[in-house]
Amino acid sequence: MSEIQRADRTLRRRVIILVGVLMICAVVAHFFAPPLHILVVTSMGEAVIAIVIWLFIVATGVYFFRLGSAVRRASRFPLPGQRVLRDTVVLSGAAAAKQGRSIQVVGFLFFLIAGGLLFFAVRIYMVLFSLHP
Repeated sequence: MSEIQRADRTLRRRVIILVGVLMICAVVAHFFAPPLHILVVTSMGEAVIAIVIWLFIVATGVYFFRLGSAVRRASRFPLPGQRVLRDTVVLSGAAAAKQGRSIQVVGFLFFLIAGGLLFFAVRIYMVLFSLHP
């Protein structure tokens, strides 16, 4: 019989509250906030938003890659002591290593997306300002 890691009710409640608050904030922002193009009137504002989004993508890639590495090292998924939102079957051995590799692949894909965005941002900048390599 497989080991099952029980869900953490406190974590589940916090996640539900967080998602609800974010949804309410999105609805309020949609109806009451000025359009984004009014807030970003300079190219500097656009650059700051783009950099923040790019850093979020890179941080997400780092998180997933490190999580996958930790799963492979521990040969257990979910990790010992990790809280879960729902009852989860514990994987160990080869199954956990495969899960860890899959998580690392997701992290690597985020790195590829970030690299592609950076490449195309530089190319677009060069085209717009007629800079040739």
